[in-house]
Amino acid sequence: MPWITDVLLYGSLASGDHCPATSDIDVVAVTTGPVSHAQRASLVSVHRRIDATTGRGARLGCVYVPAAHRHDVARSHATWTHGRLVQRPLSAMARAELLQTGVTVVGRAAGELLSPMSADDVRQAARAELVGYWSWTLRRPWLFLDHRIADLALLTMARARHTCLTGSVQTKSAAWAGIRAPRGVADGVRRRRDGSGATLPPFGPWTGWHAWRDTRRTVAENGRA
Repeated sequence: MPWITDVLLYGSLASGDHCPATSDIDVVAVTTGPVSHAQRASLVSVHRRIDATTGRGARLGCVYVPAAHRHDVARSHATWTHGRLVQRPLSAMARAELLQTGVTVVGRAAGELLSPMSADDVRQAARAELVGYWSWTLRRPWLFLDHRIADLALLTMARARHTCLTGSVQTKSAAWAGIRAPRGVADGVRRRRDGSGATLPPFGPWTGWHAWRDTRRTVAENGRA
C-alpha cells in the first residue's frame, strides 16, 4: 500500500510485556492523506485475511492516521479493531506509549511524527482516560461481572495511579504489584493474564466488586487536575 508511509508498534509488544494469551498487538500507520472509501475497502479485505491466517488469535489492531492530522488528538481515524473498521482517535495515552516505548517498523520514529509530551501532559492523558471511559463504566457496574473488564480495570487503575504520580507509562506486568485488592484477587488477575499454572483461578463477582470499587476510588482521587 504505497499510501502508507510509516508503521509503528506500541503497547505491550513494543514494551516487552506481551502475553500471547491476552495481549493485543497495537499498530499505528501514517498515511499520505485521509483514507478514501476504496482504501477502507482494501483495509477491510487485508485485515480480514490477516485475522483468518497468519494473525489468527493475535488481536491485531491498527489506527490509520493521515500525516496532516497526526498532531490532532481529538480527530477520529480509520481504525481496525476486534474485526471491524471503525472511527477512533489516537488517544493521548496511546501517543504517550508511542513516544516512550514505540518501535518503528517502517519509516520515521514516533518522536519525529508526534508532538512531544511533558510529564504533565502524560498525567493529563491518564486523567482523561479516567474521567472518560472509566467514568462511563462506573455508571454500568454490571460490566465488571465480565472478567476481562474487571481484570483490565484493576491493572489500569494501578497504571493510572503510577502515571498520575510520575508522569510516565507503566507496563501491566509492573502494575500488578500496585493492584488494590486482596492478594488472591490480584494473583488471579496476573495468572489469567499470562495463562500461568495448570488451572487458572476462577473468576467470581467478588473480583468484579473489587474492580468496580477501586475504579471508583481511583477516578475520585486522580480524575481531576
